[in-house]
Amino acid sequence: MDIKPLLPKEHVILGIKEQDRRKLLETIAQPLVDDEIVDDLEQFINDVEERESAASTQNGEVAFPHAVSKAAKRLGLAVAIAHEPGIVFDPQSETPCRVFFLFAIPAAAAPNSYLNLLSHLVDFVLAKGKLLKLVQSKTPAEAARTLTSWKRPNP
Repeated sequence: MDIKPLLPKEHVILGIKEQDRRKLLETIAQPLVDDEIVDDLEQFINDVEERESAASTQNGEVAFPHAVSKAAKRLGLAVAIAHEPGIVFDPQSETPCRVFFLFAIPAAAAPNSYLNLLSHLVDFVLAKGKLLKLVQSKTPAEAARTLTSWKRPNP
């Protein structure tokens, strides 16, 4: 899957520090608002929070917060990376989260339209050494390149 169109360097935030989950999500979502992918930040964050309260999207040091939302005009992706030790994202988890992949999914589209993207990113996270390379990125452009240049191996 080619994720370049979804992930310009402006959609990557390095060294995110917010400790409050809502503020963290707002900060990660801001590039999606700036690019007019999301037209109502408050509604979108409410939808993401509602989705997270149903079941956490955190798995170890990585979280995949997302929501099908009327505030999303098209599929969007933003990425944030926190410094060690990470940020408490799921209050039930003992593991701080370091990497956040935030998806904006338009309600007008097929609700499962993001599943290819999610699958691609999960495979990236599981690929040997890729997550480490991502968290060691020095610039948003480097992080975006790390993510967009990776190709899934053929089965």
